Amino acid sequence: MLADLIETWTTEPSKRKWIMTYLPIILSVGLVCLIAWQLANLYWAMNTPATINNETPVALNNNSPVKAATADINKITSANLFGAYQEQNTEPEEEQTEIEDTTLNLSLNGTLLSDISEQSRAIIEVDGSNKVFSIGEEIQNSVTLYAVEANQVILDNRGNKEALRLPRVEDAAGATPRRAQAAKPPSSAANRIATDLRNAALKNPSSITDILRLKKGQTSTGQKGFRIYPGKNRDRFKELGLKPGDFITQVNGLAVGDQNPFQVIQKLQTVTFINLAIERNGLPMNLSFDIGQTQ
Repeated sequence: MLADLIETWTTEPSKRKWIMTYLPIILSVGLVCLIAWQLANLYWAMNTPATINNETPVALNNNSPVKAATADINKITSANLFGAYQEQNTEPEEEQTEIEDTTLNLSLNGTLLSDISEQSRAIIEVDGSNKVFSIGEEIQNSVTLYAVEANQVILDNRGNKEALRLPRVEDAAGATPRRAQAAKPPSSAANRIATDLRNAALKNPSSITDILRLKKGQTSTGQKGFRIYPGKNRDRFKELGLKPGDFITQVNGLAVGDQNPFQVIQKLQTVTFINLAIERNGLPMNLSFDIGQTQ
């Protein structure tokens, strides 16, 4: 019967036209109504307050299978989430064992200390010849200059630290030997004056009297050398770090002895570093000048 009805509606021209005209409209209206109904349900579900359950909660006893979660404080603290506390060692560190003197056939004839350790220098006699060494420079096979200190230098002898000290000075009364004081870092002006003085003296030895005067003599211990006094230009004499009455006993590690000033100056023609061992008010000290960088 349903089949006959469908056939009638689809075969008769008038009914077929009606279906083609109104059926899409009917379906569209029905779809709009269905969507509106779904939106209404969604709206009420979102805006309706939840129903409060007034039932008495069930008390849990120790035998209940459900247990409240508890934090294990011991596990948390033992995890060291922010690092473990380390107690500071308040005990004083053991003092470094004094470095033993070297047995190498070397002589320390002068030191030049600088605020920048890499710029400190040492005058060391090697195989009878005085040479200027900087930190890290090799002195002999596998022996390097490790550090320069006030009265000694530290050598690195194949990994072993050894001390090479300035020579002690004996006084006439046989008192305790005294070590020479280390040279203070010269100013750039002092280096320049020393360079100009050396160069001028090589051309005209008498020109040194413009800055200093030399007088042969000897110390109370019998050491021979030059007593020095200011020349015409006292300011340049003072800039060199000299003081009236200073007594020069060695130049670059070589004893002055009976030499005259001009013989000593001639030995400074090719050097780039001058170290003066002097005695001031009875105390030995060193003055050093770097004349290699100012020529």
